[in-house]
Amino acid sequence: MKKLTSNWKTIKIKNLVKADWNYKKEDSERSKKLVKNLERNGQIVNLCVRKLKTGLWEVVDGNHRLDALVSVGMDSAICYDFGVISQTDAMRIAIEVNETRYESDVLKLASIFDDLKVEYSQEELLETIPFSAEDFEHFAALQEFNWEDPILDNSGVDPKKDGRKYFHTTDGEYEAIKDIIEKVRGIDGNSDWTDGRCLEFVCVTWKRISYDV
Repeated sequence: MKKLTSNWKTIKIKNLVKADWNYKKEDSERSKKLVKNLERNGQIVNLCVRKLKTGLWEVVDGNHRLDALVSVGMDSAICYDFGVISQTDAMRIAIEVNETRYESDVLKLASIFDDLKVEYSQEELLETIPFSAEDFEHFAALQEFNWEDPILDNSGVDPKKDGRKYFHTTDGEYEAIKDIIEKVRGIDGNSDWTDGRCLEFVCVTWKRISYDV
């Protein structure tokens, strides 16, 4: 295995340039939160860079973080330097780093937000966490919903024609559940999933579920 320790460097911001091939979209709201994150925590995630013939370093991963570092007035950044590598190698690394992400367990995440709200106000959390006030409402509704023993109501349903189970939710719970379904369906390869299959992805003990609201 390649020795890694010598690749870590502190590089002056003026010597870093953004990659014009970076495929990540701009998001002004998320950028504001990233700046607030840096103000609160400092730089805790490194940039990945490669050395250019010009003597500068191109940012392979962390182009938005570089913008945020400039915004908060930092003059240097902690970087992992790949040295002189080709642009195609840099592109591959960027995809490997950006796209090797694990999906969140939404119910556990909602529970963690409940714990955070004991110490921090929602306004404080919204400053640095990449979720909206509406997302916070959905997380709260998910915590209130009885996932272990939902209130079932199959009245008016012919079990011979429809074997699915129906349950009632509050407006907030229903919107939260719909939001989860759309997030799961938005994952690559899930676009044709049914509502029930999306929920099974979140809570594997459940069977196919429909809604009666």
